[in-house]
Amino acid sequence: MRLPILLCFVHLALLSDCFGADPSAVSLASHDQLQTTTLPADAEATERIKKIVMSQGDDARAIANLVQLTRKLPAPTTSQLYFELASEYLQLGKYNQAANVLQQLLNQYPDQPITGEALVTLVRLYSSSEVTHTQQASPASTGGQQGLLKYALYTADRALQKNATLADSPALTFQRAVATRLGGNPQAARLTRLKHDAHVGPWRTYALAEKWLQSKRDDEPPLPKVVCRQANARPHLDGQLDDSIWQADEPVQFSYDDDFLYLAISTPKIAGQNYEPDARPRTYDADLTGHDQVRLRLDLDRDYATCFELTVDHRGQTNDRCWLDKSWNLQWFVAAGGDNTHWTIEAAIPWKSLTATPPQPNTAWAIAWTRLPPNPKPHSPGEGASATGERFTLLLFQ
Repeated sequence: MRLPILLCFVHLALLSDCFGADPSAVSLASHDQLQTTTLPADAEATERIKKIVMSQGDDARAIANLVQLTRKLPAPTTSQLYFELASEYLQLGKYNQAANVLQQLLNQYPDQPITGEALVTLVRLYSSSEVTHTQQASPASTGGQQGLLKYALYTADRALQKNATLADSPALTFQRAVATRLGGNPQAARLTRLKHDAHVGPWRTYALAEKWLQSKRDDEPPLPKVVCRQANARPHLDGQLDDSIWQADEPVQFSYDDDFLYLAISTPKIAGQNYEPDARPRTYDADLTGHDQVRLRLDLDRDYATCFELTVDHRGQTNDRCWLDKSWNLQWFVAAGGDNTHWTIEAAIPWKSLTATPPQPNTAWAIAWTRLPPNPKPHSPGEGASATGERFTLLLFQ
């Protein structure tokens, strides 16, 4: 069985140590490119370096070139550059390159202000079930997934040995617990500090939600909950929401069977807004600017970070990504409808687009949805809300 492509992380990331220790050991950038290092440490210089490194594509020498090109820059500037470069790689779905740059940052600059965020990002990358699934060309390999989870914990432990203050991060504490839980040891997930600390923002709520999920669930959870029931029959995807499974008075509803996750959205129309239908074929990553939209995040592993993000507008046009990867495209079926007061969406998502293991009864995801009107108003995040202000909800499969 072919292992996930993400397994390359474990091997490629280890190369960063030798690259950082001896950049002359491999072929470097051209003489003209290296002249970039004589520029002042400003935005223009760092942008030029990023362009040079990213232009090298998948070349294994890119990290060595990056080290050489930044050798005269101050540590704060270089570490920030590394993080920005890794973020751009993530947006392009170039996970191996992102992992290597983040590893280099942790190795060279363990005590810079950006190091904590870089470590959280790298541990999320290694432990994300959503990212892992998008990189698999064949059904899930349990050994591969488990290897990545172990490496996520190893990466965190090694970074903490160099800088113990990184352990103060509630985001890192939670992500390490996620990796431990996904590795098959939920009881060892260390969330006690977060559960009893009222000053860690939404991470306390998420930790309490994990405690609730491990209990018998007799009381109400610390997060809102939505039930996803098995469909007694497949809905007819016409956007009208008149099938028997869509009887709840909720803005977003879910149902499922062995093959699909079903989704229904009903949203009040905005007075004066144009809601003309669009008969053109749906394309990937459509421009939704100026249209009334709903953004949905599906967080299968409940890390409240690396979600599948699906956005759909009143026309049924869509835009999607996996975590930061804008190049990822979901295969799903969407129908738009509505009446004089509401616009509606009905959708079916094949399980193979989301996971190799469809959820069973008692499975729990985290989800978040947000209305994105053409002229949004500012809002204040509440308890349990993400950094973007979205409030997560537990999706409980029955």
